[in-house]
Amino acid sequence: MTGLAGDAAVRPMHRWLFSAAALLLAVYAANIALRLAHIKFGADEWRLGDVGEFLVVLGCMVLFVAGLLALERSGPDQTNQKE
Repeated sequence: MTGLAGDAAVRPMHRWLFSAAALLLAVYAANIALRLAHIKFGADEWRLGDVGEFLVVLGCMVLFVAGLLALERSGPDQTNQKE
């Protein structure tokens, strides 16, 4: 299959999991940046609390480990494919 729709259809599961983990990591980094802005400049933006921050980091770790397990399960045929 060629094209964007074909590539997305055959995209391995571990890539989706790693992408979701990276997105949650970006949310965590944005939250840290907002906390620093609040401390340095007194900016009062929306930010996660301690529990929310914990849940974001936990979700990131769970998705990353699930991606590693999916990568291992796919075997060497899937991991060494050239794109």
